[in-house]
Amino acid sequence: MGIFGNAAVLLAYMHIIYSEPKLLPVDMILCHLAFANLLLLLTRCVPQTMTVFGLRDLLNDAGCKVVIYAYRIGRALSVCITCLWFLNMAICIAAPFFSMAPRNVARSGASGALKQKPIPVQSLQ
Repeated sequence: MGIFGNAAVLLAYMHIIYSEPKLLPVDMILCHLAFANLLLLLTRCVPQTMTVFGLRDLLNDAGCKVVIYAYRIGRALSVCITCLWFLNMAICIAAPFFSMAPRNVARSGASGALKQKPIPVQSLQ
């Protein structure tokens, strides 16, 4: 998407945050993902583009370390938020197919107490 695309997504979500009292979880996940991608673009692409245009010794030693650290944080954030997004989508898709009722519990008629059925366990050896 690039810098302008991620900035547009962030601005759109900022408008939604101020206009609506509550956001959906997927909206927050996508907003954070756009921020992480924008961080990646700003810490990696902008310094490389400036170097291509002939700006040598752009940052000192501390500046280079901060940029590399921010790039690594942005990359890790991007991967983690993408995994969180996929997990959210998997739960949303699979939720109607699974009920929350336990499958291995039977109710006894007289006392009303729950009795647990034995669960067969297979050895891994």
